[in-house]
Order: sequence, then C-alpha cells, then structure tokens
Amino acid sequence: MFDGSISTALTSGDGSIQVFWITDLTLNVVPPPLVVTASESPHPLDVTVTNGTQDSFPPPTGFVSWSSTEPSDQFTDAGVIMTKADNRTLSVWWNGNPSTTQTFSVEVAPGPAVGLAILNTPTTATAGEQVTINVAGVDAFGNPFGDASSEATYTSNVPSDTFDASSPNLVTMTALGEHIITASYGELMPATITITVTAASVVDPPDDNGAQPGAGSTGSPPSDRAQKSAAAQLARTGTTIPVGFIAVGLLALGGGMISLLIHQRRKRSKAHTTPR
Repeated sequence: MFDGSISTALTSGDGSIQVFWITDLTLNVVPPPLVVTASESPHPLDVTVTNGTQDSFPPPTGFVSWSSTEPSDQFTDAGVIMTKADNRTLSVWWNGNPSTTQTFSVEVAPGPAVGLAILNTPTTATAGEQVTINVAGVDAFGNPFGDASSEATYTSNVPSDTFDASSPNLVTMTALGEHIITASYGELMPATITITVTAASVVDPPDDNGAQPGAGSTGSPPSDRAQKSAAAQLARTGTTIPVGFIAVGLLALGGGMISLLIHQRRKRSKAHTTPR
C-alpha cells in the first residue's frame, strides 16, 4: 500500500509483496501540448514516478497534486479541462514533497467562432455624437478573438441613426433616448448594445454688458452702463461713435432737464403772485 512517506508495496500475482523505498522521487510528466484549444474535453496528464534506484512506481493516482494559475481550470482523473483562452502555468508535485514540483506552460486558444461580441463601446452619448462600435468574434465559452468591426453589418431600432458609408461601425445618433445597436455577421449569433443618448449641454451667450446670464451688477455707475448700452446698440447697427461724444450728449440731456425744471418752477411762482 501507499503510505505517502516510507514505502510503496504491491502484491504480485502469487500473493508476495514488493516494497519500494520512497527516496529521491522523480516525477516523469507528459504535459499537454504547448498550445491547445479551449474545450470541455479533458487533456490527459500522464505522470509516472521513479525513485533513486530507478524503481518504477505504480500509477500514483491520489499521491500527486495538480494546480493551475488559471482558477477556472478543472482537474479530473481523465486530465485537465481548460475553457478560458489565455496562458497559464500547470504545476504537479508528490504530496508532501514540494521539492518534486514540476511546472510547464500551456497556451489555450479560443475555439471556433459561434457568435459576435461588442466590446469597449460606450453605453452613453450626447445627441449628434459619433460612436465607434467595436466587434469581435467569440467561441462557445465567450472567449473573444479577432476584430470583426469592419466586416459586421449594423442596424438600429431608431430610424434616424446614421451609419458611416465607409466605416459602418461609426454611428451618429441625434434622437434622445435608448438606441439598440445590433451587429451581425453571416450565421454567427448577433450581438447588441444599448446606448443612451442625452441632450448636449447648452451655454447661454453673455448679455450686452459682457456679463453671463444670472450675473449680478458689476457696480458701474449709471452713466457708464448707459454708455456701454449705447455703444452696444451702435455696434449692432454697424455704426461707431467715440465714447466722448456719447458722454457729451448725456451731459447735454441732463442740462436740458435741469433747465426745464427751473422754468416750470418760475411759472408756478408767477401763478401764485397776487397783482396789486
């Protein structure tokens, strides 16, 4: 029997026992190929064990351990199942004896394409913005590969969406709301993405005084504001008058109003005078 630390015993056909001392163990591993295809079928992992005297051990099932740097890998009695496309390192060792560890690298490639996937594409946009749709093929396990962006055909549930004639994966969306974009290619399963379009922010232009909407008074005296307003009005008509002329005009207007007030007071004074 295996005791994992001292010896290995086998019964031969005549009932005798053969003992192997477990010293200087060596694991002889036949790993999977360097590159395999993602699959649910296990890849065999053949291991034999010899000791320092080159005695051959029986199949060491239950006395060796396996691990992978890819957490999704599954080890079974028939081998290892690898469905995620990526590089990984497999390790094997005799239980309780880390010095026997052996490692080897395996690259898992995607399987045959069964559908499309839309990757690295924004799910929000502003009205009028052009969005790039990025499409890849995927295998039965969802492993993406290749770039099918320029080869796929595209449709939208919003009729006003416009796809670029030379680069069909570029779409411009003007209508607000949710847009469902579908990418298709041959018999492969299509892929969809929902993009929410919102209105672009609008910034109001400054008023005639150069202030932003909602801004408070700048504290300029009324005469200054009047001059600026007059200049702004003239600017809209294409006429330019020196600011000094505007100031003189305002002073003349003010003087005329004062003269009118004095004249009215004199008339009232005469009206109340009693003749002798």
